[in-house]
Amino acid sequence: MMTCAVPLYIDHLGYFHLTWRKYNFFTVCMFIIITAAAIVFYRRYKAEVSFKRQKKFIFPEYALLGFVFITLLSSVLSPVKTMSEIFNGIVNRHDGLFTQMCYVLVFFIMAYWYKPNTRDFGIFGITAIIISLIGILQFYGMDIFRLWPQETRGWFVPVDNFYNVFARSTIGNINFMSTYLCIAILLCGFLYVKVESKWRPVWLGASGISFWFLLMTSNSGQLGTLAGIVLAVPFIMQSKESIARFIILASTWVGAFAFQRFFYNFLILETEPIGRLILYVAITALLLSAGLFLLLFVKGNRQFSWKTGVVLLTVIIVAGFAGVEIIGRHMNEYNAIYEARELMHGRIHDDFGTNRVYIWRNALTVVPDNPLIGTGPDTFLAVFPEEAQMHYGALYDKAHNEYLQILVCQGILGLLCYLLFIGSVLFKSTKPAFSNPMLMALMAAFTGYIVQAFFNISLPLASQILWVMAGIMVGFLRSSSAIADTNLPGQES
Repeated sequence: MMTCAVPLYIDHLGYFHLTWRKYNFFTVCMFIIITAAAIVFYRRYKAEVSFKRQKKFIFPEYALLGFVFITLLSSVLSPVKTMSEIFNGIVNRHDGLFTQMCYVLVFFIMAYWYKPNTRDFGIFGITAIIISLIGILQFYGMDIFRLWPQETRGWFVPVDNFYNVFARSTIGNINFMSTYLCIAILLCGFLYVKVESKWRPVWLGASGISFWFLLMTSNSGQLGTLAGIVLAVPFIMQSKESIARFIILASTWVGAFAFQRFFYNFLILETEPIGRLILYVAITALLLSAGLFLLLFVKGNRQFSWKTGVVLLTVIIVAGFAGVEIIGRHMNEYNAIYEARELMHGRIHDDFGTNRVYIWRNALTVVPDNPLIGTGPDTFLAVFPEEAQMHYGALYDKAHNEYLQILVCQGILGLLCYLLFIGSVLFKSTKPAFSNPMLMALMAAFTGYIVQAFFNISLPLASQILWVMAGIMVGFLRSSSAIADTNLPGQES
């Protein structure tokens, strides 16, 4: 429900009040989940089945309980007296107390009761393929489900230039879409690389097609995807097979990039030289051939030390910073690499990140008014300085940075608890991920999410998947048998 049904859900109204209708569907799903859990507990109670005593909480769970307490306290003591907005969140955002407590409930359900099964991740891969294909077809003008506004509805202008439309596929807003795609690319991609299963072709296809669609969305998801790939390097370098499968996976990403350049830049814009397209195809073929050769014809599966991966990771990070420095010198002010170089040199401008720096600077000015517990969930619009609103012709009802959003709405204590939660989940998962391939894939996707969250906002359109992943990861950490066993429950060999 959280990873497949909610992102896929759409109806005949298309993007008209989509976040509100998704929120209603999210609420229905939570009602079903809570009802099902209550029935199970009742039946076990009536049958006098003893409940297995759970192990004590681990650190991420204590940190999350601290976050829950601060969130509840900030709701009760909020200076924003509209309790309905605090509970449900503001219109078209719906990130209030109810949503955040639902996230926590989903986390604990996954952490305590979910048993990992490759079939479930295979279904997620199928869903990612469907969602991505809808968006790709829309980009080229084929809105087969008529999701874009129609002239007869009278509430929005008809779509004239579908290449630059800001709403795509079943999630709508391209920023939220990129959040979902970042998770899909990394999770499905590294499941293909690391997990032995009949679902591997689905995961490979889902990662490649999602990558193609990501090229049509926002930079935040692209940055998160890059971060997840870089983090995965030490895990990829563990064995010959992992390296070979990653090279094959990389060939699908480069191939998707080549397809996009061919259809859009070459055929439509007519700006792509044919020589460059041939180069993209050659790189794709070379990567695919190298991966297949290494996988099929090189005997054995030599194991490499994780230290080799760490050294390579360090080299990649240093090379990345050097690349940003060199390339950024030749870019104009509208390019993301140029902005990254300027940030590296401490030169920060309000219009960076599509005016996000301006929002962040003004948001920080309201933190001293309620520093410890903030102003209550989803109250950013009520406390953002009025004189700073609409400066760039847009209404600022979110910080466009999940961490700054928490700082404003749940204060320093809320942000500290949240950072301790996600940080401890990631840190504690690192060592066992070397022996658990599914945990490794989850960790890469989890990393991608928390990086792109620096430039995005949390909504029950895609953010609930973070809490599902966190719950599964903590479930691994809670189970010593899951950590010790490479063959995970439900994993085909």
